Amino acid sequence: MNIFGQGRDRQPAVAGSFYPSGSDKLRNELAGYFEGAGEPRPGTQVMALLVPHAGYVYSGRTAAQGFAAVPADAIYDNIFLIGVSHRYAF
Repeated sequence: MNIFGQGRDRQPAVAGSFYPSGSDKLRNELAGYFEGAGEPRPGTQVMALLVPHAGYVYSGRTAAQGFAAVPADAIYDNIFLIGVSHRYAF
């Protein structure tokens, strides 16, 4: 699992506000959060993961600990992301 994603890049929506505006600064900040997150426990099979949704300065460390619990070789048939929309009502 590559936590930094693959494929097309998404255009930064709030760069400089909720996360650093430069890609190098962003990668360094994320790497710092994951350095302190620890390793997955042997035999761990993550079935669900809840992580905070906020500016990285507030939620980055906690979110990294959640994502770090997923073994690097984990394979999932489906991954569902459920979150809020800051711009549209449903």
